[in-house]
Amino acid sequence: MAAALGCSVSAPVILHVISGLGIGGAEASLVQIATALQARGLPQHVVCAGTLDDHAEELRSCGVEVTVLGVNSAARLPGSIIRITRMIRMLDPAVVQ
Repeated sequence: MAAALGCSVSAPVILHVISGLGIGGAEASLVQIATALQARGLPQHVVCAGTLDDHAEELRSCGVEVTVLGVNSAARLPGSIIRITRMIRMLDPAVVQ
């Protein structure tokens, strides 16, 4: 409808939050889902609470945005929650999972 009216419509962003991107079943599933949806034109953004691990480069090479918070202690957790909250406000994602 918007395209017929001459308006541009951007696809909704899907924001994924995960503790880490190392080797594991949840991580592998996230990579499969995010890269498949990105390939179908649905923008994906992954927030990794931990450190940059095995799957981050695979996601980035498929065009998926990856933000690493680098939480390595409980002392850094409150700051990360604030960063995630700001990111949600900035990106205004359709889905946070």
